[in-house]
Amino acid sequence: MADSGTLIGAALIVQLPTGDYSEDQLINIGSNRFTIRPQVGVTHRRGKWTYETSTSMWYFTDNDNFWNGSERQQDAFWAFQTHVIYTFKLGFWTSASVGYGIGGQNEINAINKDDTKENLAYSLAAGYSFTRQFGAKIAYIGTRTQTDKSFDSENVAIGLSWVW
Repeated sequence: MADSGTLIGAALIVQLPTGDYSEDQLINIGSNRFTIRPQVGVTHRRGKWTYETSTSMWYFTDNDNFWNGSERQQDAFWAFQTHVIYTFKLGFWTSASVGYGIGGQNEINAINKDDTKENLAYSLAAGYSFTRQFGAKIAYIGTRTQTDKSFDSENVAIGLSWVW
């Protein structure tokens, strides 16, 4: 394992307006709009410690056929996250993470819905890789809504992962 190293990366994700969509139903599987998400991240490793941070923005195109002929416009949603990871020995690690998101306010037929989202997420996790492709992880995950229009939650997640 190298003593230190830094990696900078970028991605562009485009979500197509696929799925079942019906304008006479308020809740749909499809979105009837494009979502474009650029993301930039940095990872720095120093000894057994790894530090990661990234930022991304969700940009939504307008849905001109939202519900009963309405038009939905949505502001961009920004997300920031950071992680600190400690590797005890090859394959065994623990991490602490925090993320924050803000934005995404909607307008329906040019009427502001005053529904800006503002959320804080945090987690503690530990994992072990049995092989390069198979591992297990346990995590405590919490969210805190910074607005009064939603709810807070906390979860314990246990999972196995298989990498192809």
